[in-house]
Amino acid sequence: MLHLLVEARDEGEPVRSTVTSVALVLVDANDHKPLFHQDVYTLTTAEDTPPETTLLTISAQDEDWSPENTHLDYAIVGGNEEKRFCLEVKKIPVENQMKNVGRLVLCNPLDRETTEYYELTVSVSDRGTPPLNSSSIIKVTVTDCNDNAPVFSSAEYHAEVSESSQIGTSLVHVSALDPDLSVNGLVHYEIISGNSKGHLKLDSQSGILMVNQSLDYEEDLRYILTIRATDGGQASENQNMAFAVVFVNVLDENDNTPFFMFPSVTCSVLENLPAFTHTCSVHAVDKDSGPYGLLTYSILSSCFMDYGSGSPERKEAFAIDALTGDIHTRQTFDYERENEYCFVVEAKDKGDKSATVRVQVAIKGVDEFSPIFTQKQYHFLLPENPNTGKTVGFVMAMDHDGGSRFLVCLFLYCLCVLTKRHSFLYIIIFCQYPALYVQCVDTF
Repeated sequence: MLHLLVEARDEGEPVRSTVTSVALVLVDANDHKPLFHQDVYTLTTAEDTPPETTLLTISAQDEDWSPENTHLDYAIVGGNEEKRFCLEVKKIPVENQMKNVGRLVLCNPLDRETTEYYELTVSVSDRGTPPLNSSSIIKVTVTDCNDNAPVFSSAEYHAEVSESSQIGTSLVHVSALDPDLSVNGLVHYEIISGNSKGHLKLDSQSGILMVNQSLDYEEDLRYILTIRATDGGQASENQNMAFAVVFVNVLDENDNTPFFMFPSVTCSVLENLPAFTHTCSVHAVDKDSGPYGLLTYSILSSCFMDYGSGSPERKEAFAIDALTGDIHTRQTFDYERENEYCFVVEAKDKGDKSATVRVQVAIKGVDEFSPIFTQKQYHFLLPENPNTGKTVGFVMAMDHDGGSRFLVCLFLYCLCVLTKRHSFLYIIIFCQYPALYVQCVDTF
């Protein structure tokens, strides 16, 4: 406001005048628009920054001086479609007067994995007539934090491996993804259970499961492994984890040959028994499990010639149960005709590996016949007063049984009379093969 004194004079004589006071009020025209101090603002914030955090304070300058023309309002006019940010207007003292500033505040949580960069357009406007405004750019970069756990591509993995597989054979590739950056997204794999014997190995970086030691189906036919995936690096205190299960089935190979405990088996059967009489059993051992451990028994041949050559009776003499190894007769035997058989039994597995055993069968005779003397009566002449040890005579008996039953033992009751007053009874036994020779000896 200007205060003026204005004087008015005339040109008469005497000159007359008057003075008045004039107050001149200057009205501010809104001829300056507010301007930010920077055209571009740049800031970086972590994705785990809590909401309601003030990220940046911005201000603008308006060269006008009237309250209306210098009252500034701030707003975000672009780049905030996700509504992550708010711009709050606050009054602060600046050069002995209160001025409005804008505070960029985080309104909602950030997620770098969703959006890692924002470019906000902010405007400032005054309240003049007409209102004037200008804008600036705020570039916000979101930095990563370890806020995501690894995620396996599958909760379960399945693999099969032959027990004959070489060390280093790859079985399955387990994979877990972590969307975090750098070390936060680096995944480390390890087996935490199911591998107490160390037969398998998991590459900690690639996640490839491989054979670490020789496998044996007969010892371990299945492995159930628990796999842990950890992010953040080995030295990180903030680690996230995920778990998966790997099922590994070991496939059997025919890596064991069947064998008999003894190279030969000896058994016997009585003659005259009916066919299908059980004789004995053979049993082979195969350390394979499953189908390769199942054995089939068969009679291959005679010990000395092809089985089945010769008489039909010999060919059909014995049979064997293919599953149990039980041997039984297929005919009735006659000891006196044939008393010993020998044949080879084979045990074969499903993989055509086999073992053989020699089976010797003795036919045991029974006492079918009674012994018969070669004469009904024997006559001997005994001289008077025979010398001690003198042979009186010989008798003979025959038995048609074979074996020990063919050996005849005769019991001779010999009455030797020496005097009218003395007589002695001697029982003298002599057994010889094939005939019996008996002598009655007076020892007095």
